[in-house]
Amino acid sequence: MIKPNHLLTLAIAAGLALSPWQALPAKSPRAAATLADAEGRSTWIVVFAEPAIASFRGGKPSKDARVSLAATTPAVTGADRFDINAPASRAYAAYLADMRSERLTRAEVEFGRPLRPGFVYEAALNGVSLELSADEAARLAKMPGVANVIPNWVSKPLTDAGPRWIKADHVWSGAAGVQSRGEGVVVGVIDTGVNASHPMFAATSGGVPISNPRGSGNFLGTLCAGGSTCNNKLIGVYDFTTGNGDNEPNNGLDVDGHGSHTASTAVGNPMAGTIDGPSGAVAVTFTGVAPRANLVTYKACEMESNCDGRWTLAAINRAVADGVDVINYSIGGGARNPWADGDAIAFRGAYDAGIVVVVSAGNDGPNPGTVGSPANAPWVLTAAAATHTRAIVNDLELSGGVGPLPGGGVLRGAGNTGTASSTGIFDLLRPSDFPLCGQGTNAEGAVPTGASKPVSWTSTRFTATQMVLCERGFYARVAKSNNVRLAGGGAMVLLNQPENGASVNSDPHSRPAVHLSSVDADALRAWVALGGSPKGRLTGSKLADDPSRADILADFSSRGPNPGDTVDIEAVLKPGLTAPGVSILAATATGTGVANLSGTSMSSPHIAGAAALIIGARSSQLSSKGPARVEQVVGALMTTARPSARDFDGVTPANPFQQGSGVVDLSAAVKAGLYFPIAAPAPNFQNFTSANPVLANGDPRKLNLPALVEPNCFETCQLKRRVVAYGAGGTWRVEVDTPSGLQVDVSPATFTLNAGAGQTLTVSLTVTDASIAGDWVHGAVRLVRVTADSVADARLPLSVKASIGNVPAAVTVQAADDAGFVDIPADGLLAMPNAGFLGTALAPATTTNVVMAEDPTNDNPYDDLNAGVIWRLVQVPPGPNGSPRTYRLLVDLNSSTANDMDLFIGQDGNANGGPGSDEELCASTSAGAAETCEVLIEHPGGSQNLVYWWLAQSWAASRDDLGNKQIDSARVDAFLLPLDPVAGGLVVTGPGQIDRLAPFTLRAAWNDPTFKVGQKRLAYAYIAPGGTPIGAVPVILDRGASPSAARALANGVDMPIAVGPGESMERIFFDVPPNAREVRFTSVGGNGFVDIYAAPSPTPTDNRTTINAAPPRSAAPFSALGGATSKTITISGSALTPGRWYLTPVGRQANNLGPQSVTLKATITQADPRPALRSGHYFDSRRIGSSSGMFLDFAGNQWFAVWYAYLEDGTPTWYFGQGDAPRWCGMATHRATSRSARCW
Repeated sequence: MIKPNHLLTLAIAAGLALSPWQALPAKSPRAAATLADAEGRSTWIVVFAEPAIASFRGGKPSKDARVSLAATTPAVTGADRFDINAPASRAYAAYLADMRSERLTRAEVEFGRPLRPGFVYEAALNGVSLELSADEAARLAKMPGVANVIPNWVSKPLTDAGPRWIKADHVWSGAAGVQSRGEGVVVGVIDTGVNASHPMFAATSGGVPISNPRGSGNFLGTLCAGGSTCNNKLIGVYDFTTGNGDNEPNNGLDVDGHGSHTASTAVGNPMAGTIDGPSGAVAVTFTGVAPRANLVTYKACEMESNCDGRWTLAAINRAVADGVDVINYSIGGGARNPWADGDAIAFRGAYDAGIVVVVSAGNDGPNPGTVGSPANAPWVLTAAAATHTRAIVNDLELSGGVGPLPGGGVLRGAGNTGTASSTGIFDLLRPSDFPLCGQGTNAEGAVPTGASKPVSWTSTRFTATQMVLCERGFYARVAKSNNVRLAGGGAMVLLNQPENGASVNSDPHSRPAVHLSSVDADALRAWVALGGSPKGRLTGSKLADDPSRADILADFSSRGPNPGDTVDIEAVLKPGLTAPGVSILAATATGTGVANLSGTSMSSPHIAGAAALIIGARSSQLSSKGPARVEQVVGALMTTARPSARDFDGVTPANPFQQGSGVVDLSAAVKAGLYFPIAAPAPNFQNFTSANPVLANGDPRKLNLPALVEPNCFETCQLKRRVVAYGAGGTWRVEVDTPSGLQVDVSPATFTLNAGAGQTLTVSLTVTDASIAGDWVHGAVRLVRVTADSVADARLPLSVKASIGNVPAAVTVQAADDAGFVDIPADGLLAMPNAGFLGTALAPATTTNVVMAEDPTNDNPYDDLNAGVIWRLVQVPPGPNGSPRTYRLLVDLNSSTANDMDLFIGQDGNANGGPGSDEELCASTSAGAAETCEVLIEHPGGSQNLVYWWLAQSWAASRDDLGNKQIDSARVDAFLLPLDPVAGGLVVTGPGQIDRLAPFTLRAAWNDPTFKVGQKRLAYAYIAPGGTPIGAVPVILDRGASPSAARALANGVDMPIAVGPGESMERIFFDVPPNAREVRFTSVGGNGFVDIYAAPSPTPTDNRTTINAAPPRSAAPFSALGGATSKTITISGSALTPGRWYLTPVGRQANNLGPQSVTLKATITQADPRPALRSGHYFDSRRIGSSSGMFLDFAGNQWFAVWYAYLEDGTPTWYFGQGDAPRWCGMATHRATSRSARCW
């Protein structure tokens, strides 16, 4: 553990000019943490106004600064790399220390207590970590010189053939025209530590001694003292996991294994090894991408505590100060605003220092918009994960059964169970009792214990000659095969679900096993279901090198468009690149073996190693200035990537939001000749500071990045990019892979540049097919090298979302009734000659009223789910008949008393029945007690519910006059809205024709007799020309206190309602025609708590537009009372008078179960013949002056009607409807269109 002495502690607290690049704990951390917990404080990251040392461009550090200082960033100094020891750096560090001391002293006076920073950050981010109460944090944020105060966060680590598949071997051998194995390049890995004694980190690589660029024996970090841990390969080891939450030895070594795996993937030495096969061991060589690069490891994560924000910031700060060339960061969490996110801000400092930062995209795919933080930051390179060529496969040979054999009798899948992987001919069996081959909430892990084995599965549940078919999902894959083993089974077939696609894993199962893709799994299920004694035989695991299995995106790999939490950054392409991340073999935490892991954590170090190779291979051609070198390396990787990835189904070509620019191709990347400088000239371009969308004119579309993304193209739009030649000049020609529905023009069409010269390209986009509005379309702009040399072409992915224009913002309606409408003004839309409108169902809010005390450990809402938090599970069903369905889960949290509450949403991926930090998908953590979180859910279909959760946390409780913490109340409303349009939900109408940009009114109407006082509903109003939604307006209804709306019962048609205790619905009526002889009123449901009354009332003959209330109960001649759930009133003879009858449901006061669901119906059970329908002009003679009527006529088999009426403003309108004559008695609905409105 790093423990500075007391004098050092005082110096840091006073802000003296110590070693300014150190990020060290301030004092014995455990005692301080205990005190802070007792006083309701938690860790906050305080960011000061001045730039970090790596980012300072000279002059006055802030607008209030009293002095001007020399620049320290390489972008201005022209230095080869950022130098923390340069005189200018030390002078600026001293200034920052003075300002820090001044501000902390001022805060100490304000708070009346001393403040001791836990960590001081200066190299990559200018700030400190402090233990503060929520009130102190809010007050500190308002003090001069403080830019931001961020609550501490906890991120998580995101969990052979790969280097060769990205063509690293072409660079190793020189076949690409340049040669490098990473010599002289330093890669920093921020992770869980390192297995320092593993041969992949030894001082020799493939028998060649590795040189230390800092000089032999010169190591970084106090943990290398004496050289026992470090060598000329592993030249630095740090451990920042100190203070509250520290549970591991502070020696920089790896307990988890994640850090050793990622580090060896990036820079590990070649190591001979074996993989078990059907006939024994198969010799292979494991190697990192840049095997002769140097390594510095920064331990910022622990197995139990994950990656505390204090620790990761300290690690980034130190890596920048050390001047590494590349940082790998296989760490992340939910999407946050990168301009206000601690580690993203620090990585901006790394960019300014000339360091290439590679970050895992996240493992929350395959849904769109799932890239996490800091991966969503524009200044980092983000990695998606795909398969590679090497696979350990097993073949399932089929026999018996009924009908043709799936796959012609052989299905190939993944499986790695060594020599014990072959079987005889076994019976195939699908267990109907537990199809997932597991039970309970313990999902288990990589080392199964049998905890998930179904209780009823004894050791004789199966026989040794049965091969059990297990569905993938919930439980660990290896736990399923272990459960089969414990239950006596002889082998297992693991069946993918539709959402898993072709993503299969070569796991070390405890029984012979094969893992099949969803396509093969579907075929096998269907065949086995036919019966006829289906049988199978596993031929045994074998090592296969099959290019056709490569470049399939992992189902878990997070996808774009780029989520920005509270900011819109869809215009920044994420992920940026794809690399192997499935079944990657690399170093373990202990010993000398390798582990087989999958995740974007594994793809990220492939790209970090690739960056190291480019730096090593082209060091003489790359810029010496910091940011420019990053841009050259990133541009080389992105513009030469091959767009060859397929989606997880193994068939569909991946788009840029899935694969980024494509799969890394180092053989081309080392030949790149163009790059994209962020410091391109204004006004066409913005830099990373000015593009912040929070600023008035911030526009991420103006970032000069090597990809083209336009999220809002209304009819025509433009994007600009500026390219600069390096290495060699030449001539390029522009070619376009044009997306469907667009015209793409690029000017100039050809250009010639000398080395160092630049050219601005204007990409003009025109929407030629309005039907693509609301959809993303994809293509590419290719800059083809004309000059006859080896310089690679450059390819920029192009993604465009055509806009319909200015879709109205979300609407919240204080609904005075359970039926009504709201008019939504709209304009600025494209022309719609055949406009249409649709609505979704009215999704009810599941309301939870809670009381909470303040979370005693509010920096981690997941550490104790019974203290300071409330959570609920949300079941998400498949669509009708098991079809796929898309949902929006929206959760609102409001408290009128608490100082600060936070809200989180996640998916219960491990099926443990509760929330977890590694499942988080949305976090709303503003400095207040009103929060909203929402996620898009794509249910793939099938028979299983998906399980999501929300969690509300009391971050800072209210206090009484004496400062005592109070118990606070809050309301949580959770909406689960199916996004498919339906009839009978929100009814949306508007003009049948809309001119371009013309103003019009969108009317959204609701009629929901189950919508009670105090409840809420959520629906979407769709603008849908041609019946296809292209714009959505969220509508939230909040029901106030008023009587229920009037409703007419139709003959024989059910009317579902809900009735609360003591409530009566006074305006439900049925108009009895003159020919009726008997009418039956019924109610079904209500648990016996709903009575019904029937009473006649004179039919109104005036021009009234309102419906009277029912006669009083005492005037109702008929009723059905009592505890029966089904009630009937039958009226006939002289008692049945023609005209209006009211059917009034009344809820009993004794009901303590809340509103009861009841279905009402009125049915004419006996009637005289009714008159035949005749053509002509219809109007109500008793309502003269009502100004409406209808002409009805027939022509052959066609009926048509003209309805004339007046609008609310008194202007006349006509509606015309036409349709085929009905073939039976009943009701028909015809579309009616006018120039000004549409009815259905």
